[in-house]
Amino acid sequence: GEKKEKFFESFYNSIVNQFFEFLKSPELADKEENEDLNFSKNLVLELLCFCVKNHGLKMKSQLMQDERLESVYPLLSSSLKYIRLSAIRFFRSIVGRKDDTLSRFLVKKD
Repeated sequence: GEKKEKFFESFYNSIVNQFFEFLKSPELADKEENEDLNFSKNLVLELLCFCVKNHGLKMKSQLMQDERLESVYPLLSSSLKYIRLSAIRFFRSIVGRKDDTLSRFLVKKD
């Protein structure tokens, strides 16, 4: 109980912040490093999708903070199909929560 809550509090207060900051990182010129970076972004998006689906209330507060969604929007126009699809899955997971407040926030931010 208590350890689990402390873990989630730490995870959502620091690590999730780092995930969103990482998604803002620019692409690199070196192709091999760029592939690693893009694959990492893909994994981060998948993890964030999991968090939205399974920890809705905690993620809701994260998503409604400034510039969280702005870090994902540019990925919708990535040249890599799997990154675009991951970004779409992320937004679909938000819409799939059927949370009116979050949906309005998403539309307002668009």
